[in-house]
Amino acid sequence: MATTQKPIALKCLGEPMTKPAWKEKPSWYLLAEKDRMISPVTQRFMAGRMSALIDSLAVDHTPLASAPQSVVRLIVEAVDASRQLTA
Repeated sequence: MATTQKPIALKCLGEPMTKPAWKEKPSWYLLAEKDRMISPVTQRFMAGRMSALIDSLAVDHTPLASAPQSVVRLIVEAVDASRQLTA
C-alpha cells in the first residue's frame, strides 16, 4: 500500500482541471460495498457519472489489500476490453 498510497501534495488542490479521461474513454469502477470512508451511494454516483462498468463487491476501503484477486480480475477485464476497442 505504501507504493500506491501517497500523501497528497497541497499544490495539487490548486491545479486547474483539464478534461477528465473518463469523459472520452471507457471506465471501470470497483464499488466497495463495505467501505466506511466513501459510502457505496457516493461511489455509485461517481461511477454512474463516469458511465463506468461497475463491479460491486462486499469489500472494504482497501480492496487492493483485502481482495487483491478481485482487483486483478477487474484490471484484466478492463485491459482485455480496451484491447478489443482499439483492435
